[in-house]
Amino acid sequence: MPTTRGRVRLPGISFVKTVYPAVPPAGMTAWYKANAIVGLNDDDLIATWPDSSGNAYDMLQADDALKPKYKVNIINGQPTVRFATDYVTCGNAFSIGNNFTILFVCTLANTTTRQTIFGQENTASSFNFIDFPGEVDGSFSIGNTVSASTVPVANPVLGMAYLISIVKNGSGTTQTYYQSGMQLTPNTNASYNFTADGAKGLGRRAAGTQSFSGDLAEIIIYTSTLSSADRLSGERYLAGKYNIRMYVA
Repeated sequence: MPTTRGRVRLPGISFVKTVYPAVPPAGMTAWYKANAIVGLNDDDLIATWPDSSGNAYDMLQADDALKPKYKVNIINGQPTVRFATDYVTCGNAFSIGNNFTILFVCTLANTTTRQTIFGQENTASSFNFIDFPGEVDGSFSIGNTVSASTVPVANPVLGMAYLISIVKNGSGTTQTYYQSGMQLTPNTNASYNFTADGAKGLGRRAAGTQSFSGDLAEIIIYTSTLSSADRLSGERYLAGKYNIRMYVA
């Protein structure tokens, strides 16, 4: 059948095959992907979630009662890390302030309770977070203990794979939000600042609250503001790997 640079030509019809990047853009600070965990079987407890960025910011958990589970063949044949009331942490291994880009793929086991996917615990009264679901059912929230933005995600579905991206470019209301490449409009786009230092964790607050209930397949953390082209390249990488439909070309 005649083809031209990824196009399949039929009489009067042209299809374009999207080619997804094999890797995300370089320069990430931390990169946690479940398929980088080796030597475990389904339902095994996870003591170490290795950092694939090359910076060795591994997420750790020594307490068996707080270790998440390794799950096989969950999203498009890929493994995930399943959280319930558990978490992993790398301590204050790196700084993340008001310029960052974070992309992740997850599924939800609960859509009504506020849950922390990524958090940075500064002090007992100062916490930076990405919560999904967030402060309002059917949303995700990002901010700190003083102020947060709430961003609607239409009709969240249990077990559905979500591709979420957050980009922040300085202090104040400089953040933008994306689901599968499509920019979302916040319900409230609050002014907030991320404090650069504090213990980082995946799955809940280090203080023991706001536990995430679901599967986290991959999260990529850049302590810089990616360009639109690089952010989209990272989203396409995740979309191709996990077979998630992109809302942009």
